[in-house]
Amino acid sequence: MVFKIHRVELENFKSYAGKVCIGPFKDFTCIVGPNGAGKSNLMDALSFVLSSTSLDARRSKHPSDLINHKSKKRGCTVTIVLHKKEDPSVSCGSYQRQRALESAISEIAFTRSITEAGTEQFAIDYQAVSEECFSKQLKVHQIGSCVNTFLVFQHEVETIARMKGKELTQLLDQVSESGELKQEYDSKKKPWKWPIMVY
Repeated sequence: MVFKIHRVELENFKSYAGKVCIGPFKDFTCIVGPNGAGKSNLMDALSFVLSSTSLDARRSKHPSDLINHKSKKRGCTVTIVLHKKEDPSVSCGSYQRQRALESAISEIAFTRSITEAGTEQFAIDYQAVSEECFSKQLKVHQIGSCVNTFLVFQHEVETIARMKGKELTQLLDQVSESGELKQEYDSKKKPWKWPIMVY
């Protein structure tokens, strides 16, 4: 089942005052605008929901830094809505079967909030869940916990461009999660020994 980001719903997150809905996004979307337009803050919003990394990765040191300073409500919320995307690799013969299995699921919403008390809350389809459940469901949709595997911030572009071959290989291993198979791969590389047969 393939999902893509359809829209982002923000409430009092950083420079986005009040309720703001950004989207719907197409398969290829560019976010452009002058300095201060909120491009980086949109990236921070995506990171806030889709990653469990520290506030440092979002250019923030404290939860209150994520709340719009003009807002009377001392809290913020970001919801990312994923829409089901048809898989072009599905053959015609199995297409109807796939449609039947997935017809009940057209979209799923992931929400992360900071309350007035400074605590974090999580929700899936606008129903409160634990952080553990939230993270597990992200992984079900093939969204990892490391933000730098799917979001590259402006200040990181030059760093990646300067990476050497070995560093790029390590980054690709992280992005593709092939590093998790390294131990199994190394064991398969060992020369196979013929069993000793005794007659």
